[in-house]
Amino acid sequence: MQEEVSGLKKQMIDQIITSRSIRPLFQPIVSLRDGSVFGYEALSRISQEDLYMPSDDLFTLAGFMEKTWQLEQICRSEILKCVKQYEKIFKNHKLFLNISPQVLLSDYFESGFDAHYLSRYHINTSQIVFEITEKESVGDINLLNERINNYKDKGFEVAIDDLGSCYSGLSLVCEIAPKYMKLDRTLIRQVASNHSRTLLIKNLVDYANSMNIKIIAEGIETKEDLDALIKLGIHYGQGYFISMPMAEPSEIEDAIHKMIVVNNIKKNSMLNYRINQFYIKHLSIQGISVSKEVKVEQLLAYFNENSNVQGICVTEDDKVIGILTKERFQKLLSGRYGFSLYQYKNVSEIMEKNFLEVDYMMPVSSVSSIAMQRDESSLYDFIVVTKKGNYYGIVTIKELLMKATEISILTAREENPLTGLPGNIIINEKIANVTVSNKDATIMYIDMDNFKPYNDVYGFEKGDEIIKMLAGILIETADHNDFVGHIGGDDFIFITEKNAPEMLMKYILNKFDERIKYYYSSEDQCNGFMIAQGRSGRIERIPLVALTIAHIDGRERKFRNTYEITEELAKRKKQIKNTKYEYMVK
Repeated sequence: MQEEVSGLKKQMIDQIITSRSIRPLFQPIVSLRDGSVFGYEALSRISQEDLYMPSDDLFTLAGFMEKTWQLEQICRSEILKCVKQYEKIFKNHKLFLNISPQVLLSDYFESGFDAHYLSRYHINTSQIVFEITEKESVGDINLLNERINNYKDKGFEVAIDDLGSCYSGLSLVCEIAPKYMKLDRTLIRQVASNHSRTLLIKNLVDYANSMNIKIIAEGIETKEDLDALIKLGIHYGQGYFISMPMAEPSEIEDAIHKMIVVNNIKKNSMLNYRINQFYIKHLSIQGISVSKEVKVEQLLAYFNENSNVQGICVTEDDKVIGILTKERFQKLLSGRYGFSLYQYKNVSEIMEKNFLEVDYMMPVSSVSSIAMQRDESSLYDFIVVTKKGNYYGIVTIKELLMKATEISILTAREENPLTGLPGNIIINEKIANVTVSNKDATIMYIDMDNFKPYNDVYGFEKGDEIIKMLAGILIETADHNDFVGHIGGDDFIFITEKNAPEMLMKYILNKFDERIKYYYSSEDQCNGFMIAQGRSGRIERIPLVALTIAHIDGRERKFRNTYEITEELAKRKKQIKNTKYEYMVK
């Protein structure tokens, strides 16, 4: 491959390395839950105006010339100089550094890039996240995993970069257990309008949550994609729409911050009716935290004096770096020489570095699912709760299981099990509230046409998928003041106080018509109908599933009670369906 690199390009690479013509840029990585800046990805660009080369080409050519090490060393050095210059900004943020597996495996890198080296630039290992690119195949995965574990022990964190671009990124995720997964821009682009990508990302979010991995979406370039990613539960995001890479790291624009906050208010407002959105912060207690320099003998005295304390967190700069349960501590000191062997050691030498850490806004149901998937040896360890990465408190397994059981009972009673939307109890309360408060609200009754024949032909599992698809459209459409409920089967309720309900209904109908075709075979899609038994009992052409929306505008007249409203909605729905059927017969 070296022969393919022209002499001019070789000369350019040599000139860049010799003159250290690299300037760092920093792109914010933002929480998609509260809009705060979580960290910055450091990017390297050529600083000489008469030289131009895309970054990917720069590092690819350096690799062909076997000068990757020299180039990456210059990039890191220039980045860290900026980190020191903007020390106040970086103090409470992560720094994401792109690094190739080959450099990570280098003995030179391991011996030189450590806490002592970083202290020159006023940054510590817990702030550094190594982004291992998926674009480069990994030779010895076992050696890479061993080296990564060494870095984790020193406090560094690891992200898999460019997930979804090429090679077997998910296999790499399974092997090295990273703290973060960065989804490639090819997956993120136009996710708002691409149903397949939405489903794929949703599954990745579910997997990441179960493995206690945070997902970062790269390449967010439109408001629509940002909105879609927030709804999907992506933890962090970056891209030109949020902020361009900057020479001087700074906060994102107020307008973008507000947009993220408002989107979360809208999302959480809809989910407020869902019992499983009881957050882990509601169970968290302060717990006991100690510094890593505390001696074992001091800890023993503390446990003896406080018999009710079942464990402690070890913190450094308000970050949890390890935990120690009372049971594990007692086992360690048991035996003939246990105490004498450990009494003068620091707690950091005996603490457990692998522990479950969750964000304070994670639902209890999600935490319970993750906690129960741990190894048996740590299954009953308490859970560490953090807020923006800082220590917030702990939750015991006893409290977690008790609340999870309570939530399961309430969920079964008050939510539709298929869609997770509020069921009839809450729906009736919402409709009654409209009646009592005399609000000018519009209540929509949404039902599917031709759903039963579809179920008969394609099966109830495919039918359930359509119901969930419709629920997703309604949730996407709802504003933070709107309400969506699932009566049961293919019937839904949508309550809004907007002044133009007709436009809202048209939007819902159009979205459903766009997506429903993907739930049919290619032949039925092409025909625009399927062959099945119709209302008359004869085999006939059945149109694709469509929606009927009956509605009551609160400005028409006031209703005395819930019964009057539901009776009127049912009557109007029947009239609309009869009109449609008569038109089809003609």
